[in-house]
Amino acid sequence: IMCSLLAQKGGLKTRINAWPISQEEQRHSVDVLPSFKAAESDFLQVSRVKMISDGSIQGYTGYLSKPYFTQPPFTDEADYRGSTRVNKTTLKDVLVEANKKGVKVAVHTNGDGAIDFALDIWEEVQKEVPVEDPRIIFIHAQMAREDQLRRMKDLQVTPSFFNLHVFYWGDRHRQKFMGPERAARM
Repeated sequence: IMCSLLAQKGGLKTRINAWPISQEEQRHSVDVLPSFKAAESDFLQVSRVKMISDGSIQGYTGYLSKPYFTQPPFTDEADYRGSTRVNKTTLKDVLVEANKKGVKVAVHTNGDGAIDFALDIWEEVQKEVPVEDPRIIFIHAQMAREDQLRRMKDLQVTPSFFNLHVFYWGDRHRQKFMGPERAARM
């Protein structure tokens, strides 16, 4: 909202491509896009909506396929892997609706478990409501495995890697969150 107000008053001096998120309930993300697109200008564009499938690795909220290297202090689970932040039905419903309405989507996927989760759903959606050139983006994708990268290519998913994350958090990922073997893939 702040960007659209600044854009209307000529106050934006930098071009911004915003991806709105319906924080209250992600299932409304596609529905809010028209109101944001109405505020577009030369300096503000709204090209897609963003869904959040998991959290951050360093916050122990990224969803992994295997347990964290060291377990977080807030759980007694020996095999804690984080969790998804959206259920399968909601993510699938949003992606189906987006395909039907021609809305582009970005899905936040930090952990490899979240990537598997989102890829499985995206594959179902493309079978039910196929889009020829979907341009779906998986944001961060920092823990993507080789098999997932091949699958992304097959399903026309573009991974967007959070490269600076390695600079800021790489040592901690190796020592604490992922361990040396998995951190080497970052």
